Amino acid sequence: MNAVVTGGAGFIGSHLVDALIARGETVTVIDNLSTGDIRNIAGHIRSGAVRFIQGDLLLDGWQEHVAGASRVYHIAADPDVRASAANPEGVYIRNVTATVRVLEAMREAGCTEIVFTSTSTVYGEADLIPTPEEYPRMEPISIYGGTKLACEAMISAYAHTYGWKSWVFRFANIIGERSNHGVIWDFIHKLRENPSELEILGDGKQTKSYCSVSACIDAVLFTVAHTKAPFTCLNIGSEDWIDVTSIASIVSDEMGLPGVSFHYAGGDRGWVGDIPRMLLSIEKLRSLGWRSEVTSEQAVRDAARALVRTRGDSF
Repeated sequence: MNAVVTGGAGFIGSHLVDALIARGETVTVIDNLSTGDIRNIAGHIRSGAVRFIQGDLLLDGWQEHVAGASRVYHIAADPDVRASAANPEGVYIRNVTATVRVLEAMREAGCTEIVFTSTSTVYGEADLIPTPEEYPRMEPISIYGGTKLACEAMISAYAHTYGWKSWVFRFANIIGERSNHGVIWDFIHKLRENPSELEILGDGKQTKSYCSVSACIDAVLFTVAHTKAPFTCLNIGSEDWIDVTSIASIVSDEMGLPGVSFHYAGGDRGWVGDIPRMLLSIEKLRSLGWRSEVTSEQAVRDAARALVRTRGDSF
């Protein structure tokens, strides 16, 4: 298998690259390093296992490297849900326009398989929890969620129009080593600046599902190997959830700061577009034969421990 991974130097992308290399696949990474870190895949580049192309999907010059690819894993995106409200046009261009350019590069190169990382935020504030893939009212409440839903639609259209195979994965909160944003990263960053007090956005009661990045990648590759439809859409997440105050307590504990005072910014959510309660149904994934035994709490603790070990210059 000759795979192209866009955003392969980023958090999820680099873990995917690790897994593909372990399976003996040939991998080309295309990344502009705007949010990715070359250190995440430096060992693979040095060994020759990865061909790295520093390129921006909104510019030209990278498309020729899609030629000969068996499959494209399109991971590259603007991942910041919170910041998406400040620059909606920019997020649209970096997510939707970039995705269409990837699809066009695939069409011209004759590559007929794409894996896309979407998000639970496409559902908006669902009133059916756990939320299944067939949930009928898709109403994203963030710019980020809206762009991801648009990407899903374009991928479905290309797959059905040109006879491709496509996989879209709606992720819960994916966490773990190499992450450079999100609630755990934010808490560690804040506590390194002030070890005695921690501001928690919202009321701390926001409750969501968290999934380890290793389980996420395993589920993605398992699904790709066991499905063949033109358009496969699956949720990936844990089967339980955890609230933000509990996450703050776990992070404080892993940092050896048991006496931290928590202060709440107020309101029922952390920011515009935040979804206070999220738990995805993974019944379709389980029906394929995949299941993770890692709970949200354990995933949070493992991620916090890994990020606390991270060098200070990453924060």
